[in-house]
Amino acid sequence: MTPNEQLRQLRQTSGHSAAWCALHVGDVNLRTWQYWENGHRKGYPVHVPEDVMQRMKRLAVAVTSALT
Repeated sequence: MTPNEQLRQLRQTSGHSAAWCALHVGDVNLRTWQYWENGHRKGYPVHVPEDVMQRMKRLAVAVTSALT
C-alpha cells in the first residue's frame, strides 16, 4: 500500500471527510488533500508530508479507541 492509499484509508477509518481533514489535519485546501490521496497531480507524483501522515495515524487510533 502506498502512503497515498494509506492516507485515504486512515481518513476513512477516522470517519472524517477529506474536506474536514484538509482543514483540521493538513491545514491545506481540499484540492491539495485530494492530490495527496490520489498520489499524483498532472502526471507528477505527490508525496504526503510526514507530519500529516503522523497526525492522521494518531487521529485514526484515537477514534478507533474511543469507539471500542
